[in-house]
Amino acid sequence: MAIEADTGIRGKRRTAMARVEQLVARSGVGVPRVPCWESSQLPMPTVFLAASVFGMAPVNATPVVVHKMPLEASAGCTAVYSGRLLHQGHGDLAMALLALAGGSELGTSLTVRACDVERVLDLKPGARNRESLRALLSDLSGAQLDVTWGNEQIFGTLLPFGHRKDDVYRLDVNPDLIRLASGGFTMVTRGAREGLARKPLAAWLQLHTAWLESQGVRAIELAELHRLSRSTMELRMLRFRTYAALDSLRAVGERTWELHEDDWLRAG
Repeated sequence: MAIEADTGIRGKRRTAMARVEQLVARSGVGVPRVPCWESSQLPMPTVFLAASVFGMAPVNATPVVVHKMPLEASAGCTAVYSGRLLHQGHGDLAMALLALAGGSELGTSLTVRACDVERVLDLKPGARNRESLRALLSDLSGAQLDVTWGNEQIFGTLLPFGHRKDDVYRLDVNPDLIRLASGGFTMVTRGAREGLARKPLAAWLQLHTAWLESQGVRAIELAELHRLSRSTMELRMLRFRTYAALDSLRAVGERTWELHEDDWLRAG
């Protein structure tokens, strides 16, 4: 993803950022920037996982639109959401955009081509994927999130503004949502993520268990996973599907957890 190409605008932006850096240097706060990652990794803000922003519904599931609905957030986090409920396809796109934005200043307008997203997510070029990208971006632009985590609260849309001409997008990210990700980012391997396409439960477990381990949590009850994932299936069916999802994770080389007879999922 490239910063806005217009040299006049870019020059003004650099001057403005230099002034901000001078002021911030005096205060000792620091200028927030999107970190850089290795090309083999995809980043997900921890706060998005704590707030269960991306559920495990299938990509082709019937859209569900809600207004000011409390999300099934983890302990210490509350989240209220309006818009189409987001799934792992939206999560993949969010990670791709963050990966492409690596190293840039927060709050800037970013330019990305459809082929850039396809490259990051290892998608084959085609009209169907381009249509899907447009729909997913529209969903993110209408996603209104109000999150309280610890002593911080932020609210706003995930993508405040977007513009498309042909297959080139100019997007404004919400800097406060990323700034709230001071709790860090959960990283997943891109190659493994590609192998979990069209496997929403396995993809959801990949992110959630990686986050739990980063928090020092090595066991969680299946009923709690059922709640956090916003699964509509019965618990007994989720139990059966979880065994299959863990097999899928092992097949792509992920260090997985084990589901035990007491219905607790434990790190292996």
